[in-house]
Amino acid sequence: MGKLKSLALDGISLVGRLGDEEFNAKWHLEHVCPYCPEERKRARYVDGVDDCWWHYNWARGNYEIPRDFGFWNYVRYYLGLKPELDDFSEHDKAA
Repeated sequence: MGKLKSLALDGISLVGRLGDEEFNAKWHLEHVCPYCPEERKRARYVDGVDDCWWHYNWARGNYEIPRDFGFWNYVRYYLGLKPELDDFSEHDKAA
């Protein structure tokens, strides 16, 4: 059920892409993040932070981060493989 819910959330998240980085972040925080299954959140842990890396940053007002989890990470997630998030750990998180 988690993967099905994640697919629905991916569809809802497309609306955020219609705006700038701040609109995208705020859209996610209001319409996607509250419904995100734990399995999906855990797939987005970076740098040992026990929170989705995007949620962690966006909730702190840091909108200038890569907004895309990446196509291949989506494929890996839906295949049950661990996403490759090393590229995201290089970006500073909001304090």
